[in-house]
Amino acid sequence: MEELKDGIYKIPEGHKVLWLRNKKIQVVPYTSLTKPFYNRCKDCKHLKIGRKSMKNQFWDSTYCELLPKSIGGRQDYFYARNPSHIACNNNFEPKESNG
Repeated sequence: MEELKDGIYKIPEGHKVLWLRNKKIQVVPYTSLTKPFYNRCKDCKHLKIGRKSMKNQFWDSTYCELLPKSIGGRQDYFYARNPSHIACNNNFEPKESNG
């Protein structure tokens, strides 16, 4: 391991500096992470916005119209869904584009 002196150092192109414990740094190459593609609820036409997730709801929330639930014996409610959740693969239908 080499001791550094006061000054500015040039880092090779395509590399970054990681700060480690005990006053140490490490120069490593960037890694390109390829993320797998997943369909999200926000892209599904069954994601709706309304007051149908709980009884006496005072605010709008997102829910999936294909995930019904009953509250107090009534079947008028649906499970809330976060738009960034991974969509149900067997029920996913893309939104129709307006363009």
